[in-house]
Amino acid sequence: MLLGAFAAVAFAGLLPLPLEAREPVKSVGDLVKLESQVQAVAAKVMPSTVALVADEIGASGSGVVVSADGLILTAAHVVQGAEELQVVFPDGKEVTGKVLGANLSKDIGMVKITSGGSWPFVKQGESKPLQAGDWVVALGHSAGFDPARTPPVRFGRVVSKGPGNFLTTDCTLIGGDSGGPLFDLAGRLVGINSSIGMSLKNNNHAGIDGFRDDWDRLLRGDQWGKLSMNPFANPDMPVLGIGMAPQRPRQRGVGVANVVPDSPASAAGLKAGDVLVSFDGAALADNSELLIRLAKRVPGDQVKLGVERQGSPLEVTVTLDRQKGTVSRFMRSFDPSEFAEEDVPLLRPEEREAITKQATELFTTNQPLIRATNQSIVWVWAGGRRPASFGTVVGDGTQVIAKWSEIARGKGFVQVVDPSGTTRPAKITGVYEDEDLAVLSIEGAALTPVAWSTAETPSLGRFLVAAGPGGQPVGFGVVSVRERNLKETDRAFLGIAADPLHNGPGAKIGQIEEQSAAAMAGVRAGDVITAIDGRVLSGLRELRSALTGKSPGDSVELKLSRNGQERSVTVKLASRPDLPQFTNPRLRQMEQMGGAISLVRQAFPKAIQTDMQIEPNECGAPVLDLEGKVVGVLAARADRTRSFIIPAADIVTMLQRPAADPAVAKIRVPDDAMEAARIASASRQERPRMPQEGMPLGRGDAARVQRQLHDMQRLMQRLDEEMSDVGE
Repeated sequence: MLLGAFAAVAFAGLLPLPLEAREPVKSVGDLVKLESQVQAVAAKVMPSTVALVADEIGASGSGVVVSADGLILTAAHVVQGAEELQVVFPDGKEVTGKVLGANLSKDIGMVKITSGGSWPFVKQGESKPLQAGDWVVALGHSAGFDPARTPPVRFGRVVSKGPGNFLTTDCTLIGGDSGGPLFDLAGRLVGINSSIGMSLKNNNHAGIDGFRDDWDRLLRGDQWGKLSMNPFANPDMPVLGIGMAPQRPRQRGVGVANVVPDSPASAAGLKAGDVLVSFDGAALADNSELLIRLAKRVPGDQVKLGVERQGSPLEVTVTLDRQKGTVSRFMRSFDPSEFAEEDVPLLRPEEREAITKQATELFTTNQPLIRATNQSIVWVWAGGRRPASFGTVVGDGTQVIAKWSEIARGKGFVQVVDPSGTTRPAKITGVYEDEDLAVLSIEGAALTPVAWSTAETPSLGRFLVAAGPGGQPVGFGVVSVRERNLKETDRAFLGIAADPLHNGPGAKIGQIEEQSAAAMAGVRAGDVITAIDGRVLSGLRELRSALTGKSPGDSVELKLSRNGQERSVTVKLASRPDLPQFTNPRLRQMEQMGGAISLVRQAFPKAIQTDMQIEPNECGAPVLDLEGKVVGVLAARADRTRSFIIPAADIVTMLQRPAADPAVAKIRVPDDAMEAARIASASRQERPRMPQEGMPLGRGDAARVQRQLHDMQRLMQRLDEEMSDVGE
């Protein structure tokens, strides 16, 4: 993905009747229907969502296969500068792909698998009919191919159309997702992931219709256009050919300062001094609104303009054209920075109204789901100054589990605010360091402990809702990746480094660690691993995939090629060493776009990944499924695309283990020192003050506290942005 003004970035059984694209979600039954459709889409399209790796330029993106013979659609900026790419399927299978054509202006490109065979593929839909509120599903290899997980699923809706061939959704994207697919609820490809903005609502996709228009040129390998994520610099944006008069106070409409000769406006008969008051029947409030509406059209569209000329109304029809020659001069009267602070720069009023109404419906529908947990959630305050975490009541009702690292940063006494609004002293009695959860003992009468689900861990595509104090939902999302172990040290380790220059099947060993599992089994540098446990390997990434799920102590059989001779060895796998993990600076910047992230956000023994958008101090909240069962606890906000949930079964098992003494418990600080410093700096900023110890809260205080938290989160987001700019 690019950085700049924007950052480029099987369901079995009978299904309920499907929900239409923009049909309101007004009941839990509607949510169940929608969930079934999302699950079906995820299962259907997952095998075709590939990673595209350009080893020679060190780049990685995503793509999607659209034909059985291996034609791949992706973003132009993913393939720019490359002639060949490694195409990696979700199971780790690697094949070579040849870069075909690319239209940089639309950020669309093509790749063709050069190996023979039949490949899983998806069907194409249409992007032009999409409107604000249409449900969509995005996939991609976020942060690059990871053999330990499938491409994360993101669920959302179209937020805005335009500019040109682009559309915006709230399916959150990040580096590595570029070129990945966007689907409608029928599993048809409607877009390709392109770029992101600062807001979580600002995730941009190139519409599939743009590929169809340029199909022949892309197939024959043409590369043209200019890559720009500024919507008003896009050469495909249509123009009228007028100069807009400066906006005057209380002016209605758009004044025409001049008309460019041989332009669409000139052909339609517009004149200097005219005032444009409507655009295809929609009133024009000001110059900015005209630019927004133009940006959402394409050259060749006909629009009807309502005009006032010397006090008399008239209507003209204009056929829009591309920017060319002097026609583009009218753009100089407009400053795109007017839109810099908007969540979505090109959001029309009717689009904002549609998505706001839809969000309200979702919020209202989720409230009954969390009713059973209303008496089992508390606020946790640390140091008397800051709301540190939510807490979930467990045990006999006098214990609460909450986010340990957030409480520890408070450096002071701990209090909880119970469901009645009463402030109670609390004491940290134990810490589970791996899960980053603290156990608090609270004074006073016992509360209602949460009832944990005994059902299986939610599967891919299931909907989840996080419950906050006062019966308010604080997050809604989808299971993006199934439950997995995030601890690197629990993964099996061979102890080899691959030769990056190897060109062929299998994984050639460049280096081997002394005393490693591979070395102890007699494996040598220069050997080529051609198969593992009978699975023939296409490359290093498939070797990594084959090791996924293996544990230290497991034995595997490697088939080796050494100096042209085949041999087999049995290797007893060891534990992966605890090595520092550093984030790419550009990726780290994208992680922080959209809000604050948790200090401790990785290496959980078991975690469900979700696209739920939460704040770090909302961790500790219970998470429920659409049956109202508590399936886990919020563990971390990891970045703009990921939050982690510790499953209910693992919480129950955890609570049966002895907890660490809080006096000696450690916080798993991130390896990246700059990131740690940034978060520490932000933590020193002033927070809303906590009521004095023992002071009861009134009935309206829960809402007031939530408003304070919202204000604080906006401040923290701004601080994050400023600190990121300094750090980069």
